[in-house]
Amino acid sequence: KPTRHLTDQLTLRFGCRSFSVDPDRGFLLNGIPYPLRGVSRHQDREGVGNALTPRMHREDMELIKELGANSIRLAHYQHHQYFYDLCDEYGMVVWAEIPYITCHMDTGRENTLSQMRELIVQNHHHASICFWAVSNEVTVGGVTDQVLENNQALHALCKKLDPGRLTAMACAFMLPDDSPMLQITDLVSYNHYFGWYHGEMEDCDAWFDDFREKHPGLPMGLSEYGAEAVTKWQTARPQRGDYTEQYQALYHEHMLEMIQKR
Repeated sequence: KPTRHLTDQLTLRFGCRSFSVDPDRGFLLNGIPYPLRGVSRHQDREGVGNALTPRMHREDMELIKELGANSIRLAHYQHHQYFYDLCDEYGMVVWAEIPYITCHMDTGRENTLSQMRELIVQNHHHASICFWAVSNEVTVGGVTDQVLENNQALHALCKKLDPGRLTAMACAFMLPDDSPMLQITDLVSYNHYFGWYHGEMEDCDAWFDDFREKHPGLPMGLSEYGAEAVTKWQTARPQRGDYTEQYQALYHEHMLEMIQKR
C-alpha cells in the first residue's frame, strides 16, 4: 500500500456568537444591546502603499483600540488576513466590503460578483465579521436600473453564500431617503459630512431625526462623517472649512453627542 504523507495543512479559527440589528434597540450582540462606536480603516501607509507589515497592522489596531472603538469598517476592499485575525482577537465588530464605489460601470457587474464571492469564501470563518457591505456611494452618478440590479444581485449572492450574516450598504449623503436602494440590504448607513462639505454640523441631528420619523422600521447607521484638519493650524475662533485642529475637535465632540443621543 502506498504511504500517505501530509503535504499541506491549513488551520482556521472560528467563534460562536449571535447578533442582530433592531431599529429601536440598535445592534445586539448575543441578545444584548451593544452600541457600535468605530472607525473606517484604510490599509495604507506612506512609503509602502497597502503592503503593510504585521507590525504596522497591529499598530493600527492598537490605535483603534486606544480610541475606545469596538467596531471597524474595512473600507473599501479586502484587507490582509492578518488584520481580520486581529479583529477576531480584539473583539471588534466588523463591516467588510468590496471596492464597488462611487461610479457604477455597466461592464463591471461580473467583477463585483467575483470580488464578493472571494470576500465571503475567504473570510466567512472570522467571527468578528457581522456585515457584508455590497457598495459605497455607488449612486453618485444616479440610481439607474443597472445600479439597482447590481446591488440586488450582490445582496442575493451574500444571502446564498452566507445567510447568517447581515448585508449593508453605505449611501452617499445626496441619496433621497425614499430611494429604492434603501430596500435592498438588511440595513443601510449614510455617509454624512454636514458641517464640512455642506451645511452645519447641527444639520446632521435634524437629518437623522427626520429619517427616523419617516422610516421607523428601517435600521440606520452612520458609516462616515468627518472634518479635515492640519494639526499645526490653530485658532481661537474655529469655523467650518478652516482646517484647524480646533474645528475638527469641536466637530467630533458634536457628532459623538449626536450619535450617543440617538
